[in-house]
Amino acid sequence: MARATRLGVWAASAVLALAALVGPSGGAAATEAASSQTDGSFAKTQLAARASALEALYPNGLRFDVVRKGDVVGSHRTRFRRDGSDLVAESRMDLAITLLGFTVFRYDYRSTGTWRDGVPVALTAETNEDGDVRAVQARWTGDTLTVHGSKGRLTADRPLFPTNHWNPAVLTEDRVLNSITGGLNAVTITPGPIERVRTGTGPREARRFDYTGDLRVSAWYDARGRWVKLRFEGRDGTPVEYVCRECGGDQAARAR
Repeated sequence: MARATRLGVWAASAVLALAALVGPSGGAAATEAASSQTDGSFAKTQLAARASALEALYPNGLRFDVVRKGDVVGSHRTRFRRDGSDLVAESRMDLAITLLGFTVFRYDYRSTGTWRDGVPVALTAETNEDGDVRAVQARWTGDTLTVHGSKGRLTADRPLFPTNHWNPAVLTEDRVLNSITGGLNAVTITPGPIERVRTGTGPREARRFDYTGDLRVSAWYDARGRWVKLRFEGRDGTPVEYVCRECGGDQAARAR
């Protein structure tokens, strides 16, 4: 199968499955277009449109407070820009835990991901955990994803979504690229209930998705597929939450 066609089928399948997972709002158009054809020409047209639609979900980027034990201990931000026809997502997370006015733990994360025709084609990421610096580099070339990270050099025969969460199509995957370790993590992502989530534009209904397997994390997405919350456990077992301050909300998304 030609590379463009194979990538088109891969991404088209993700679009179809995502429409069923997240809900009817925002999913019908993607489903109708994806069902219309599955050849290489569809891949280019539909995936480019999908990339633009994803970018439109977050016109002002993303911003979260990082909350631990009820205290805001950091922030996470993602901004999007165009580099020619490519979509570039730049993320940063800064976290500091203090005790009696002294910083006892610091964690900083930076990543830049490049998406082409709706496909993740490159990622660079760096993590600084109390002075322990780790870097990840990943690139899709030809028919191979090559990753260099703390797990050494790894390869895969298809693109993998990085663990940045902003792209809801990751919910259809069973393997993801860990942007902190460079590992290729096997996961099962299970839809949970619809819950009311705090956001910068007021409470919003969002469905919870639970990761199990190599990763254990919960992520919430609203009916349009916008990422609005994250929860995971720190190394000491303490729950950490991302609370949305800016996640693509508008007046129509405000809870009545």
